Amino acid sequence: MNPWYRSPQTWNAYGLEWEFTYSELNAKRTITAEGLTLDVPIVDTTKFPSPQAWLGARAKKNTSRLQQPQEIEPELDFQQPGLWEGSSTQKDESSTSALQISVEVVETSELTPEEERVRLHLERQVERAFYLAGKALAELRSRRLYRSTHKTFEDYCKDRFGFTHRHINYLIAGSVVVDNLETGTICSQILPTRECQVRPLTKLNPDQQREVWHQAVTEAGGKVPSGRIVKDIVQRMFGTNSCAKSLQGGGSLPAHC
Repeated sequence: MNPWYRSPQTWNAYGLEWEFTYSELNAKRTITAEGLTLDVPIVDTTKFPSPQAWLGARAKKNTSRLQQPQEIEPELDFQQPGLWEGSSTQKDESSTSALQISVEVVETSELTPEEERVRLHLERQVERAFYLAGKALAELRSRRLYRSTHKTFEDYCKDRFGFTHRHINYLIAGSVVVDNLETGTICSQILPTRECQVRPLTKLNPDQQREVWHQAVTEAGGKVPSGRIVKDIVQRMFGTNSCAKSLQGGGSLPAHC
């Protein structure tokens, strides 16, 4: 299978754990690590055989600016401003004097009420991408709409979407949790935006899921909590066994979640 369609993938390089994800909904490919988010242009998927090769070429290109030997894997300073073009990292203020900074001035204007409505709608679509994928997968499986081309649902998802069996189960289970959270009377306006944020909740009953999510939103200051916050609350309230069950099968929360 083409590695550009196999998602998620994780590997270690340059002292960090990297994860590649591919979204079938918007054909977006992203490589992430702690503090870094790299968007892969679709044209690059025809130039490089895999996400790992793309990252290696990106590292070689950018680290050459630091005048480090390319034949030796460098110990990168990931806080170096501009080290990864197109990504966001924290700026090292101590080195700003040696940098030439160009600022692009963008003129802003107020949105019309219609534009505001469209923006909110599109933002919600992005935030609910994993939920919509999980609901779609559940229907494809329950109605056996894959049967004309594949004998099993797992083979169909692997060939069509590049999804592993585990990733399919995560998405479907995550969509069920979101449905439970939406029916609650608390925190129903602040919903998960990533599957990993609800993964620790999948083995809890609906009332427990809503209780944990409400506490997680509170600890996150009224914002969408990270998967780490949710996992910690599950462990405090129900013990480590409950969280371990939700991550069974060798799964773990991504580093960026």
